[in-house]
Amino acid sequence: MQSEDDRLAKLAEKLHGVRDNLPGGGEAVPSMPPSDIRVKRNSGNINFGTQVNIGSSPLPEPMAQPQRRSLNDRVEEIAGIYGVDPRVVWREVLHTRFGVSSVTELSKTQFVEASQALDAYEAQLKGHLAESKEQNHVKRLVAEALQIANDRDVYPAMSRFCSREFGETVLNNLSPDQLKLVLKFLEEAAPAQEAPAKSVELEQREPAAFSSPSASARGAFLAEAKAFAFQYPMHCGAIALVLMFLGKIV
Repeated sequence: MQSEDDRLAKLAEKLHGVRDNLPGGGEAVPSMPPSDIRVKRNSGNINFGTQVNIGSSPLPEPMAQPQRRSLNDRVEEIAGIYGVDPRVVWREVLHTRFGVSSVTELSKTQFVEASQALDAYEAQLKGHLAESKEQNHVKRLVAEALQIANDRDVYPAMSRFCSREFGETVLNNLSPDQLKLVLKFLEEAAPAQEAPAKSVELEQREPAAFSSPSASARGAFLAEAKAFAFQYPMHCGAIALVLMFLGKIV
């Protein structure tokens, strides 16, 4: 099948031939200027003195100012909530996705897609934040469980409990809910370090609590004698001299 360009070329040749074979009048027919019809092959363009482009699409309508403002407010909101640089959001979500260097290059029809891209990016940031919080929670629970297990000397019992209940003995691999059950088990475990402390306390109290009656009586007599000596020093001195004199005589 002949192409459209070939048919147009043949039509132009026939027009030239018809013009040359027209019968002349009484007067000589002046020669006509060459035709302005020009056909460009493989271009889709036909010139009739003026070039006309066939099949060209109009330029997309740029994004309206309210749409650009809405995208900018959305970017600022995401950056404020999750602590990221707004320039990073523009670059990673909009510029890279749509192959533009500025929001002014986005078309009006791309507004909905750009908004959806920002929503997806926020959901991704939210997931990362939740995962980070859970990891920090697990670390705190693990540290607390290890502290209690070491203080109460029940680490082997804790390992057996984890193996039996969860099939896992590494605390870092447990979920926060599982670690809470481990802490409950440890809090209910018997404190192994309290018995020695109580025995030491009882030993410290034994001298006062189990002293003999005679020792108590002697202590009371000495205390009363000291008080009497301070109150009546001259009398006590005289008594002491008499006792010394009697002792020599005896």
